[in-house]
Amino acid sequence: MVCDLRLGGTLSGSGLTGGMSVHNSRISVADWSGIHGSPGYNTRLVRVAGRAGGYPVGDGMPFERSINLDLLVTRWAATGPGSLTEATSGVQVEANTDTLLGVLADPDGFYIEEDLDDGSSRFTHGRAVTVVTVRQREWRRVNVPVVCEWPYWSAGGSQSTDTLTGSDTLTVGGNVDVYNPVLEFSGDGTLTHTALGWTITVTGSVSAVTVDLGARTVVQAGVNADSVMSHNTAYWGRFVPGVNAVTCSGALSVAVTWRDQWS
Repeated sequence: MVCDLRLGGTLSGSGLTGGMSVHNSRISVADWSGIHGSPGYNTRLVRVAGRAGGYPVGDGMPFERSINLDLLVTRWAATGPGSLTEATSGVQVEANTDTLLGVLADPDGFYIEEDLDDGSSRFTHGRAVTVVTVRQREWRRVNVPVVCEWPYWSAGGSQSTDTLTGSDTLTVGGNVDVYNPVLEFSGDGTLTHTALGWTITVTGSVSAVTVDLGARTVVQAGVNADSVMSHNTAYWGRFVPGVNAVTCSGALSVAVTWRDQWS
């Protein structure tokens, strides 16, 4: 089944599943008229997800993105071809609206995924920031102002992975810097980005250490391990589109997991 837009769902390493598909003849929300808004940059104090009270100064770090969803809720059936008898069509519109509003009202926010003409998909995550407007005519039109905590579209489908050792390179796609990769250090050592100059150093580990550069978390054996990691930049680290030259000290290996991103 092909859909142009998906709202909600659950994200895993292999992509989004579930949620509510939009603009598909087998799904009840039949149309959408665009996602508006553009990302920006902020070199002032920036909020850090996952670390209460964290406000680093970053080199062009991204800030929130405001977008707008404009959706039409129709009389189409939830399954099968887009047709219902007139006697039940009003009930179907109400049910479809309730389903949509249930997704939009999630206090944890919801994913927004769009399918592209080349068969790939991209997604972002946001929250409805004000009362959703529902206008009733023949169909119900739902206008949804949304704020996305991350201003970029991330690659859908499976995550990208690579393992770095010694003098190595990491090739990143997309057209914007990736600030939120996850690094898994095999043990003690330092990862250095040759061109950008940032370093992440792990010292005193007893097992593999996972460093999430976006969430600003350090985990070892399933528990917080901030004390084993140090860094030399406020934004911890990032990778740029294209080839990134890096160096892992000694016998250290670093497994990198990320998603290419687009503005």
